[in-house]
Amino acid sequence: MPDLINTCTGFRLGHNDEIRLSNCAVVAAAIGFHFVETNLPDGKTGATWGGMDNCTVDAAAIGVQIDAINVLRINGGSIWAHHFGFVLNGRGNMILTGADIRANSDHCLQIKDCDSLTVTGCLFKKNGAAWPNMAKVQLDGGRSVLLSGCTFDENSVGISAGPGAKRFSITGNIFAKMEHPALVDKSASDAKKMIAQNLAG
Repeated sequence: MPDLINTCTGFRLGHNDEIRLSNCAVVAAAIGFHFVETNLPDGKTGATWGGMDNCTVDAAAIGVQIDAINVLRINGGSIWAHHFGFVLNGRGNMILTGADIRANSDHCLQIKDCDSLTVTGCLFKKNGAAWPNMAKVQLDGGRSVLLSGCTFDENSVGISAGPGAKRFSITGNIFAKMEHPALVDKSASDAKKMIAQNLAG
């Protein structure tokens, strides 16, 4: 229905025990995939445990929003968003591998909170140079975050670690030659971190 374009959610996923999603596609949604906590009959709450393979979001405001998960494995696929590619707001563990992630006016990956996040072998891009200060990866929280072996285009700051980044590793990434900083580290002086062997310029 035309009135649902840019206002609806493609997939809203709560409690699932080892769900498998493959070759799913969402176009022109407010949120492509939204992971939330749901109430269970026994009075407890539950969230998704499972995986996504070769799934696509195109022309969404937010590609994937995670408010709560248990474990989520994302392999391949493409997440193209007008604003945010991924937004991690809450608890859980995510493994993101080999995905094409693009976002324009905001961040490709915004990390506010998570138990653990492992990102390897992904492509981060902006489809234009109109948002130079919106980092492709904005790291503002999370108990344990690893970013390794990814490539970044020239159209904005690559990775920015803010004061809320407490425990993270950024290694072995390649940044295109750009006018902007590839890496910005504003994490606290007591942050536990490793930033090494990245190629920029």
